[in-house]
Amino acid sequence: MSYTPSIGVVGPSYWRYVSSVISRRLDQACRGENMNPDDVLSCAIDGALSFFKSVLEAVGNGVPKKLVASLNNYNIAAGILDDLHTVSTSDRQKVKDAIERYANFLESIRTQGAVGESDRELARELRNFFRRLIVLGDEQAYEEAIQIDPSFEIYARLRTCPL
Repeated sequence: MSYTPSIGVVGPSYWRYVSSVISRRLDQACRGENMNPDDVLSCAIDGALSFFKSVLEAVGNGVPKKLVASLNNYNIAAGILDDLHTVSTSDRQKVKDAIERYANFLESIRTQGAVGESDRELARELRNFFRRLIVLGDEQAYEEAIQIDPSFEIYARLRTCPL
């Protein structure tokens, strides 16, 4: 018996909470504020590093342990990097380099608990990456809600109509 995970399990909506925590904390760091390192940030970093590890497995030479999840996460990450004009998705090595840079930066945040002045641009870049992941997750959740209840779309349209 084989197990095929649904796209929702490995899609952008799965990463919304992690993305939300990290983007908020990076926003603080970009403003020069303390990131308030705590268990919540540590767990979010663990989740983000899991995402990045999965992406890097898809770019590596071997077959990823969770093939569907790795390929899907790679597509998500590469699409975000392309959307943000960070790298072109046609260059897998540049996608790999960007994701490794992000992962190393998150590891340094975990150990140092702060972002130095010299790292603020990278913090902004990573914050924008996670903000885009939140948007993609919201879009996926909305699409799933419409599939479950088609009247949801009509209701959403009615709420946006001027009175």
